[in-house]
Amino acid sequence: MTKRIALLATLILTLVLLPGCPGASALVGTWVLTMNATEFGLELMADGTATSFTVDSALDGTLQWWENGDQIILNQNSAGSRKISTGLIVAGGTVMTGPSLVWQGTGEGTTVAWSAEKQ
Repeated sequence: MTKRIALLATLILTLVLLPGCPGASALVGTWVLTMNATEFGLELMADGTATSFTVDSALDGTLQWWENGDQIILNQNSAGSRKISTGLIVAGGTVMTGPSLVWQGTGEGTTVAWSAEKQ
């Protein structure tokens, strides 16, 4: 439990400290995110929001994202839970990979690895 609280505190602190809007980011565009062998379409917008579309499935709820150097944070708020995903941006900004944590609601404490590739 202490490790989860420390991870959550680190993620929230990172969110607070991340600078500005990702408007000029090379990450803006269409991505396919893979989590638990399921693919989700993800459109990262210049205003820091994101929308999801169905590949195998779609992410529900409100999506926001931030970039800081070679790191990304994706926040998902849905009716049943809140999830935060952090990632490392590699391959010239065309691949992202990292952990995802359900920090509130259904499945609280669940972590899973994810990766995404820019289309």
